[in-house]
Amino acid sequence: MSDWDLPRAPASALVLTGLGVENGVPHEVSLRGTRLDPDALADTQATVTAHQELQIIRNLLNALGEDVPLGIEAGMRYHLTTHGIWGFALSSSPTLRSAIAVGLRYVNLTFAFTRMSAVEQDDGMRLVLDGSHLPSDVRRFLVEREMASSIHLARQLLSDQGAVFEVHFRHAAPPASAPHEKAFGMRPTFQSADNAAVVPVELLDRPLPQADAHTAAVTEDQCRRLLADRRARAGIAGTVRDRLAAQPGDMPDIETVAAELHMSSRSLRRRLTAEGTSYRALADEVREHLAEELLATKALSVEEIGRRLGYAATPAFTTAFKRWKGMSPQAYARR
Repeated sequence: MSDWDLPRAPASALVLTGLGVENGVPHEVSLRGTRLDPDALADTQATVTAHQELQIIRNLLNALGEDVPLGIEAGMRYHLTTHGIWGFALSSSPTLRSAIAVGLRYVNLTFAFTRMSAVEQDDGMRLVLDGSHLPSDVRRFLVEREMASSIHLARQLLSDQGAVFEVHFRHAAPPASAPHEKAFGMRPTFQSADNAAVVPVELLDRPLPQADAHTAAVTEDQCRRLLADRRARAGIAGTVRDRLAAQPGDMPDIETVAAELHMSSRSLRRRLTAEGTSYRALADEVREHLAEELLATKALSVEEIGRRLGYAATPAFTTAFKRWKGMSPQAYARR
């Protein structure tokens, strides 16, 4: 598993598909080959895999070509609130320096694909974005998106949209660099030794306007637990869960999924056991989550929800739901 290949919230996919629509790319094109649909992305409890996000990026690049500065445009659309609790942890930090430290510690809660590190130097801090491990067809997009996003987030933390950061890129300059100059406040240096942003020393220890010691401690603890949970959901269990969620009304059996993953059902059972779960537990987890969501909408009857989840009769669904929640679907919906 790659270091960026963790389950992620749908917020980034929403940013990307929204960017596509504004550039004339409809959802059905940007989501092609992802098994995602716009309604699924609107579900705040949904997850998107890193590979699904990469497919969205590829679809946009194929539709619009490289003349559109998509990476820069995308990066400027990510806000602290886009990143959920990670963004709150940064904004409650005492200084930009401490916010960067927290951000890097829990960077896998973000939508970043590049490997980020910080290097202290005489004129400030050098934030390095290493994209050497990324697929070549999306590398430039991801480096530019994450550079633009990093600068944009730093300005939000400081409440200073005029803050200027020196920016360097390894790749060659584009035919027109005006979007880069607009985003960064100056023309980046291209064909540099690394992809990096230099944070001036005078900004590093400037107090942040929303700093709060208690909130910082609480949100960092939440980041720690959320990251542990996402790591637990990665690996083969995450892959199987995504496959089952794509077809909840007619879930494939373990032999079918194992064949899709090019392994035997025995090997799949063994690997799931090593990750602390089982095929049946994952199927139950998917059905339980979908049942909760469908009951919350109050748009479908209990009988219809049971059918959508693959139960031939309502009593069977009710029995399963009582096992999950300790009450009937009707009681859960009323509550």
